[in-house]
Amino acid sequence: MMLARVALGRDPYPDAAANRPMTLTGQGYVALGAQVAQVAKFNPYHDERGRFTTANGVSAASPQRNDDRQLAFTGTLIDKRYDEVIGITHCTYATPVGTFTIEHKGHVACPDTYPVPRF
Repeated sequence: MMLARVALGRDPYPDAAANRPMTLTGQGYVALGAQVAQVAKFNPYHDERGRFTTANGVSAASPQRNDDRQLAFTGTLIDKRYDEVIGITHCTYATPVGTFTIEHKGHVACPDTYPVPRF
């Protein structure tokens, strides 16, 4: 095995362990290729929803939400067009996840914001 210091053009140390290639880990210096004990985090305190809690079962306050409820976004008006051929006003809105268009019969004013329709 080639000594690490010799490979760098330096004189080797008298202690053979000091000449081995090493890496710094959370457990200190370890020779390259050596097995390191696994480090894992463990917290036995969780509530029925899987959130972290304290030992007495208290978790950070968060709003309760019905799981079958969809997230509601409000779109912001980015485009308004009136199609004279078919008599429809197209109002296009932007949300954090995309755009949607609402069509109104006739020549109408588009509101500045509009709730995202549920499909």
